[in-house]
Amino acid sequence: MDYQNKVAHFLAELNMAPDCIDFEASSEAFLLDMELGLKKEPSSVKMIPTYLSASGSTEVKKPIAVIDAGGTNFRTCLVTYDDNSRATEHLTINRMPGSDGHAITWNDFISHAAASVSPLLEHTDRIGFCFSYPTFMLPDGDGILLELTKQVKISGFEGRQICRDLKLKLRELGYDNIHIVLLNDTPAVLLSAVGADATVGEIGLVGLISGTGTNVSCILPTSSLREFGEYSKETMLINTESGGFSGLNRGEIDFELDSNTSDPGAYLYEKMTSGAYLGELCRLLLIKAVNCVLISPLTCDKYNEKYSLDSKAADLICRGEIKLGTEADTNIAKLLCTAVFDRAARCVCSNIAAVVKLLNKKSVCDNLLVSADGSVFRNSYVFNTKLIEYSDFYLGNALGCKVKYVSYENSTIFGTAVAALLN
Repeated sequence: MDYQNKVAHFLAELNMAPDCIDFEASSEAFLLDMELGLKKEPSSVKMIPTYLSASGSTEVKKPIAVIDAGGTNFRTCLVTYDDNSRATEHLTINRMPGSDGHAITWNDFISHAAASVSPLLEHTDRIGFCFSYPTFMLPDGDGILLELTKQVKISGFEGRQICRDLKLKLRELGYDNIHIVLLNDTPAVLLSAVGADATVGEIGLVGLISGTGTNVSCILPTSSLREFGEYSKETMLINTESGGFSGLNRGEIDFELDSNTSDPGAYLYEKMTSGAYLGELCRLLLIKAVNCVLISPLTCDKYNEKYSLDSKAADLICRGEIKLGTEADTNIAKLLCTAVFDRAARCVCSNIAAVVKLLNKKSVCDNLLVSADGSVFRNSYVFNTKLIEYSDFYLGNALGCKVKYVSYENSTIFGTAVAALLN
């Protein structure tokens, strides 16, 4: 048996092979939880209403102050749309507070946000606030943080209204009557593509984050969202929070990784697909391969500590740019890591397929424009090529939906500005 067959057998034994993710079964499981979420019934896919619309014109020569609190970075800048062009000024980038392993308080976080954005309020009275964590949105546009993900540690956020607290801090700094539009990073990525393709209707826009975290957003007719109360516009952006989905076919390494996180049992789909965990999945798989005498111990010499192999380095192993142990060790490690990224692409394709199935229940969706962002989508050759390949195969052939992926620089920033202009 050559090493390719050995690897295939090894992965199958662990239930970690890419084809353990069946497109039809996985997308139907996603769809079921999405529909439960829309009914406000127990579901691992929350389907959070944003009370935001993608309708309207961005041709407004009015600057918007943007706060982008992401999984890795905390950014602020000024964005101006002018005759279909867009530009940023005064961009600052810092580490996301609470992401360095040390917990901070909610008051510390809001104080940091207010101090960071206040210099921009000399130019505008409107803020777009992109907050990349599960948030319960209120009909008035404010939101309450539900939980923290991506191992970010902030205490005392429970029950706090994000926009209200930020306005209070800004008032202390001398800035009153500030209009704030709050949204998640995935709807922001979707909004960055507004007007990008005239062949795709508003309902055909989807946002995908595949980076430190994993999530999908979509636009649904308001008539199908009666459980969320009155909303005056015809369509609404929905933040699916699909990273929390728990219905995928998980393998032995998934269970091992999950048991050693700070939130076992939560965000299981994200732990199979996001940049925060893909490197660790690869590391655990390589160690398992050493224990099963598939590769030599030299292969994992540098990766004995938890999270010592990140997703960027794991992707380099997939490309054959990192040598591990013997030549055979390197080739087997490449196959193992490639399988992890390949499987992640199958999972994400199944998620997007579920969105297509949901949209087809509301209206006909034969063209889909997926606005995608995140380090995994942008930088992983295996993930990116496999996702497009699987989308053409399953969404195109089986579901009859033509899919196009686009990705813009600073998409969360520009999409957040669009949200503040349109809402």
